Amino acid sequence: MSEDRIVNKKQNILIVVVFILLAVIICLASFGLTAIFRNAANSNIEENAKDILVQSTQNIADYTDSRLAASLNTLSGYAISFAHSDEMTKEEIEDCIHHCLEDGKFSELAYVNHIGTVFGETSVNARMYATRSLSGHSEMLTSESLYTVPVFCKNKVVGALVGKTDPNNYNAATFSMYGVTQNSFMVDSGGVVINASQTPVVRLGVGDNIPVLLSNENDTNFLTTVLSQKDESVCEIVKYDQVRYFLTACSMNTNNWTMVSFVPCSAVTQSSANVIMPLNYLVAFLTVAFFILALYLIYYTYRIRKQAKEIVDENNKINYIDDLTGYASWKSFMENYDKKLLDTSLNLAFISLDIDKFKTVNDTLGYEGGNKILKQVAGIIARDIGSNDLFARNSADNFNILAEYEKQEDVVELVNHIISDIEYQITDIKISVSIGIFLITDPNMKIRAVHDRANIARTSIKNSNKSYYCFFDKSMLNDLREEKNIENSMEEALEKKEFLVYLQPKYALNDDINEVIGAEALVRWYHNGEIISPGKFIPVFEKNGFITKLDFYMFKEVCKLQKHWKSKGYAPKVISVNMSRLHFTDPNFVDTLRKYCEEYDIDTKYFEIEITESAAYENISILMDVFSKIKAAGFHVSIDDFGTGYSSLNMLKDLPVDVLKIDRSFLTENANEEENASKIIGCVVSLASSLDISTICEGIETKQQASLLSRLGCDMAQGFYFARPMPVKDYEKLVFGIED
Repeated sequence: MSEDRIVNKKQNILIVVVFILLAVIICLASFGLTAIFRNAANSNIEENAKDILVQSTQNIADYTDSRLAASLNTLSGYAISFAHSDEMTKEEIEDCIHHCLEDGKFSELAYVNHIGTVFGETSVNARMYATRSLSGHSEMLTSESLYTVPVFCKNKVVGALVGKTDPNNYNAATFSMYGVTQNSFMVDSGGVVINASQTPVVRLGVGDNIPVLLSNENDTNFLTTVLSQKDESVCEIVKYDQVRYFLTACSMNTNNWTMVSFVPCSAVTQSSANVIMPLNYLVAFLTVAFFILALYLIYYTYRIRKQAKEIVDENNKINYIDDLTGYASWKSFMENYDKKLLDTSLNLAFISLDIDKFKTVNDTLGYEGGNKILKQVAGIIARDIGSNDLFARNSADNFNILAEYEKQEDVVELVNHIISDIEYQITDIKISVSIGIFLITDPNMKIRAVHDRANIARTSIKNSNKSYYCFFDKSMLNDLREEKNIENSMEEALEKKEFLVYLQPKYALNDDINEVIGAEALVRWYHNGEIISPGKFIPVFEKNGFITKLDFYMFKEVCKLQKHWKSKGYAPKVISVNMSRLHFTDPNFVDTLRKYCEEYDIDTKYFEIEITESAAYENISILMDVFSKIKAAGFHVSIDDFGTGYSSLNMLKDLPVDVLKIDRSFLTENANEEENASKIIGCVVSLASSLDISTICEGIETKQQASLLSRLGCDMAQGFYFARPMPVKDYEKLVFGIED
């Protein structure tokens, strides 16, 4: 063999050896680098997976919270329609239930009134589930797909709504990741499964206790600890049924529940292996493979984040957009409020706007018409406020605005602009709004305190049947404190008999003599050594319902007086006792009065039940029923303050009324027949006389007024000219001549 050939052969062998060695080195390096890269990649993917799983599970929890809250809010919205259920017939209640079911939000709906009567058909025991709501609490039972809310009327629970949804509509959501479906479960604080997604990866179902079923004690302790904490969002690897899973737990806002999800760890590691495995065989393309892997991971992360972003966007749409108006939600408003107050250079005004008597709007136009009005109001506010101002619908027909201003006149101009646009642009029905304004001076004041102050200003506006606004004043807080003090003392005051009967005599009007023919019983509160004006406590009692207790107490005290006078041999005189409109919904109202008369052996004919005109004409059918029962029991019936409201003289022909009390506002100090007001009194007296109804005028302060009324044919009068309201002993001395 030639030397060249030997050299070439040696060179070839060397090249082969070098190639083989290089190949071996490259292979070993490849396998080593692949292993290192695989471990690094697996670790990176696991950590990345934890972040993504926490985010996706939190989104599922938030999304589920919003759907549950939406159902509960929807049911609370329906509850407004049943506020006056005591005045509705069974058919009207069932029609209302049917109308609510047409929305499709609930598959079943039942109404339970305060005595336990169930209206509507459900597959569950509605009376049992309504128990807590009849105590004033809202509740959701997702495992049964049930929701219950109280129905309020004038701050009093009159019933409860029980709604049932399709359970499939609220199954925990699923999320695809690493080629498998993430399995989600809603669990309570003890780890018991309340609801599960429809495509389970883990063999768990409703009623299973997840901490108990985990294989490792440390895993059990970890999950138990997480479930006991609020506002937690964590992801750890646990073992269940001999399989390792990523377990993610995120707190929910609903009922202290937690959203728990499982994703097999093998899905993540297998995904990594599938990507890296070709590198073991394609050594020559190691660099390219790494590059491809990097691109793949970038793309895969992008895809996962895109899916997560879509869930977040959907969640934001639910949480940050009002589903009715399409504008910002109250949650969005609250978050932006905090950001807005960071700029201390801004002058900010918080405005609370409420549509007056919005229930009447719904009753007139229906729910769709009412929703249309709400959308129109929202659109008007959105157009009228400044580009940097915020607004949102808080609940039902309440809208809130956070407006920037230079001077207070700017706020007034904005409010007047909104009022004007509402009045002229909404033509389906005439509506009025009440607006409360609070000028924010403390940048650290929380939204709740600001909102409350604006609402205080708004609710201080008296019903004037036209749009009006009012700025918050610190004195309003004093009024609230005074009202709270009154409420805190009223029950004890009734027990201590601090409420006293004062009597204002009524006089017959004739040419010769003014004879005391009876009296009106008036309440005075003697508390801590002083008399509290009825003008301070009566409106509070009307608002919280305590007035009904006080009315019965006063009637009973008058019964005692009548019995005392009867036992002394004095001829009884008719005493009129005022009764609140709140009694109209009590079916036992008249029976209670009659039983008091029987208890004290006093004939009912010596009592006159006095009801204000404003109460009388709220519902003529209810009024006629109550008046008829009062008359049937033998009582006299009187309408107080006649002529100050929206009464129709034509109604008098149908009402069983004995006495009309003409309001003092018709009389001037030097009244005469030529005044228009006096002519009106003459017409009322004439009409009442033709219907066999007696008339009495209150507030008589001069002799001229008394003479005029006598000439006009008015039967009776009362007022300071004759006698002021007086203690019982002074009345006895005046009428019966009883001396101490």
